[in-house]
Amino acid sequence: MKVGHVSWVLSQAGGGIPPVAFAVAQAQRSEGADAQVFGVRHSSAAAVSWSGVPTTECLVLGPTALGYAPRLRGSLAAFGPDVMHLHGLFTWPSQVARAWRRRTAGALLVSPHGMLHPMALTRSAWKKKLFRLAIEDANLRNAPCLHALTMAEASDIRRAGFCNPIAIIPNGVDAQLEHSSPGRSAFEDAFPATRSRRILLYMARLHPVKGLDRLIDAWALVQRDRAAGYSEWILVVAGPDQLGFGATMARRVHDLGIGERVLFTGPLQGFVKSAALRAADAFVLPSQHEAFSVALLEAMAAKLPAVVSAGCNFPVDQHGAGWVFEGAPESLARVLCELFSAPQTRLEEMGERGRSLVESRYTWSKIGAELLSVYRWILGGGSPPSTVEVA
Repeated sequence: MKVGHVSWVLSQAGGGIPPVAFAVAQAQRSEGADAQVFGVRHSSAAAVSWSGVPTTECLVLGPTALGYAPRLRGSLAAFGPDVMHLHGLFTWPSQVARAWRRRTAGALLVSPHGMLHPMALTRSAWKKKLFRLAIEDANLRNAPCLHALTMAEASDIRRAGFCNPIAIIPNGVDAQLEHSSPGRSAFEDAFPATRSRRILLYMARLHPVKGLDRLIDAWALVQRDRAAGYSEWILVVAGPDQLGFGATMARRVHDLGIGERVLFTGPLQGFVKSAALRAADAFVLPSQHEAFSVALLEAMAAKLPAVVSAGCNFPVDQHGAGWVFEGAPESLARVLCELFSAPQTRLEEMGERGRSLVESRYTWSKIGAELLSVYRWILGGGSPPSTVEVA
């Protein structure tokens, strides 16, 4: 089976979507599929490389945000996929997928990756409405199957008006991450401010939707109230700045007088990212909404107890792997106080439960195989896989 994974920019500017496309392709290649990744090249951001996955990057003409890359259509036609898996919405690859589907009647699976969430649709709302009218709604409506990462995202898809079958399959993670990572000292050498401190790690884009503002406000609250154990901790904020939000948050940290307990590292990749996961004592993700966070899975694979917002749609508390808080900084501050005062044995137990959950359900090999079964169903018909909800 030939599978073409198609996305927008194959770089850090594409957020978490390019690594997902590459990881799924790699897992499917290990199952014998000829899976390749196609996308566009960002004018300045570094490309995301993935060993062993054939990749085609096409140059963009005009604004990168649209992703208009005329060669993309021809590159896909030359490959001749049996299945096209489109990752993300509202860019030129959607038009490419629509044209390919109309020309070949081929099997198309579309993964919105959270882009049909009501809050996501409010950002650049008029542009998205126009794009939906011109391209996206027809593309989605005519796809044989859509892909949701969670039941919550499936509900968003239905709310947006689409009645297609939906495959509900989560993201995955490299289960060997924790075992192959460097030790804590490597991260301390790179960032000496973390020495002799316990680390609460935020690792995500510095973007308003990720909720970093309420994390910083909560951090200021626990410092103001002199929470027990707070003085042992430092908040490490790792990730690329988007829309200037990171710079705004750095000023906020300064204005709140908590700069000695907050470290901005910028984006972390490769060895340093692995070292950060090994060095951390807990992980926090305060997002307003998430389709499905790979960063959270990576943290759980590294045996980190997790503090997440309800908007992350991942009940770590039900699995005994961490805490879930509601949106307000005050709620997060209360959970942080529980974290700071928790016995080390309890934190280690949470980490082990999270790791076990990842190994049993969220490995890329399992996710890749489940998606392959959906492709086969789209191609051959018959009874849908158990992961597919048919409206």
